[in-house]
Amino acid sequence: MTRYEWTAERVRALRQHLGLTQQQFAEELGTEQQRVSEWETGMHQPSRITTTLLSLVAERNSFVYPDRARKTAISGETLEQFRQRPVRDLGLSLRALQALSRAGLTEVGQVLDLLAAGSARLLAVPDFGRRSLEELKSRLAERGFRY
Repeated sequence: MTRYEWTAERVRALRQHLGLTQQQFAEELGTEQQRVSEWETGMHQPSRITTTLLSLVAERNSFVYPDRARKTAISGETLEQFRQRPVRDLGLSLRALQALSRAGLTEVGQVLDLLAAGSARLLAVPDFGRRSLEELKSRLAERGFRY
């Protein structure tokens, strides 16, 4: 399990990724809406046990949050610019690239969106197997993305 530093921005991004209101998110975590609000405004930090719970929820829901301390790709490139790059720029094997191309996945953002929906979604792409998935995750990790 990847343990994140749960900043206000990251807590909010996870909640939004799940499509939940603060109240619904609080209920899922077994806390109060006010506490979620305090985390999202930075008034308070989640406790150690809560950070573990948040990390588990993030992992189980394929939450992808780029590490802002690292560059996502080329120096000075924004996340949106990175998402628009061709998949071939990730440096994947020819087999992985061909499988993604045949599935119509030509931009990094398309692959990120599919991966965010769960590894099984990418594994459902014909000829894109576990080795290709691990290669993809490795290339993305080099750019600050953690799965």
